[in-house]
Amino acid sequence: MEVITARRRRRNWTPAEKARIVAESAEPGANISAVARRWGINRGLLSVWRRHVGLVQAKAAAETTPALQFVPVTIAGRGAAARA
Repeated sequence: MEVITARRRRRNWTPAEKARIVAESAEPGANISAVARRWGINRGLLSVWRRHVGLVQAKAAAETTPALQFVPVTIAGRGAAARA
């Protein structure tokens, strides 16, 4: 039987380490979950760090599609075609 005697301490990341991890997650084609796993952090924590530097909003803005627009359509029924 395993006896746990000490509590696991929370890791304190330096700003430089956070910046390096966030930069790695911002690389084209980077998988956020894989980056988080590689560094041993939770994906949610990495997402919070990305949000703090404004990366999430910038990436979302870059991926938005152009605004949808309505296209005018005229439907002519049999009665309208006969009168014309």
